[in-house]
Amino acid sequence: MDQIFSRFFYIFFIFFSISCYFSNFSLIFLFLDNFKENLCNLIVSLLKNFEDSLAKYECALCLKSIIKQEQLKLNYFQIIEEIAPIIIDLFKNFFSPNILWPLIQLLTSLIEKSQYVCSENIIKFIENPSIMVLMQNDSELIRGALIDMFKNLIVSFPNDSKITSIYVICLNFIDIVFSQVFITSLMNIGVFIKISMQ
Repeated sequence: MDQIFSRFFYIFFIFFSISCYFSNFSLIFLFLDNFKENLCNLIVSLLKNFEDSLAKYECALCLKSIIKQEQLKLNYFQIIEEIAPIIIDLFKNFFSPNILWPLIQLLTSLIEKSQYVCSENIIKFIENPSIMVLMQNDSELIRGALIDMFKNLIVSFPNDSKITSIYVICLNFIDIVFSQVFITSLMNIGVFIKISMQ
């Protein structure tokens, strides 16, 4: 792995030197974009091959950072097809909202970047029981991330698509959120009444 990175940096340094010598910085930017695309592909392959959940999580965070900020010429549809099952499987291993939130954001970014080319396989991933368990989480961070993901998922399909299962999942999520908010409100009213009566 170190040899791969040292070779990349060696090539980059030579390319940078030549470009600076000829004052052609457009070559540098072209090289950097190409480097980031190759780096994304490398991270995806590492994500698919690692066994350790923590290593997969770190790869997912790297991929999220690169994809979120850049407009790269990647096949986002293929990437989401390859890593969505891995990311959803990671939901079983982590429970903290601060850890789960970036994973949901990665899925959201991939869905957003692959708009209008989503397939039915993505619906199968979203119907995974891990997503259903995640929808039960009462963290505002998780709720907000899921709302963004569902919103991007709905608009990612053409108007004539048969995506009723996504609508059903979204309605279930709304129902869960409203019931949690309602129960919390009732408890707060009960506490307020109890304090008022004292």
